[in-house]
Amino acid sequence: MGRFDEWLDDTRPVTVAPVTGIGDTIGMLMSHGNISPYIMAWLITVLIRLATGQGVVSAMTAAGIISAAILDPATGQLVGVDPALLVLATAAGSNTLTHINDASFWLFKGYFDLSVKDTLKTWGLLELVNSVVGLIIVLFISMIA
Repeated sequence: MGRFDEWLDDTRPVTVAPVTGIGDTIGMLMSHGNISPYIMAWLITVLIRLATGQGVVSAMTAAGIISAAILDPATGQLVGVDPALLVLATAAGSNTLTHINDASFWLFKGYFDLSVKDTLKTWGLLELVNSVVGLIIVLFISMIA
């Protein structure tokens, strides 16, 4: 039981991004492509949301990936990015492009007694507009702040 207790007491954070190297790859893409970290965070979150249908999963995964790309290993600080705006960009990305693998899609469909087609037209469009407007606001604040 002692070894198991030692394992439970080990509270070091473990992330997948450094192991896979995806953070380095995204960091390279951002520096060579001159892409805003806020847009990249939003885009990564949107892609994960499309694949999984889960907003929280997409936001947490994207945050880990993007932080690995913009974190200074020497200081442990984010480089050239406002953390609050980065959170808002990932939150906006996690609230987009809902479709049939998302639980909120089925809740909306059921509460309003809509067809799948009508739910895609209404709830899907609403979520997309909400997400894009959120990203635009983040980009605007990043320019004036």
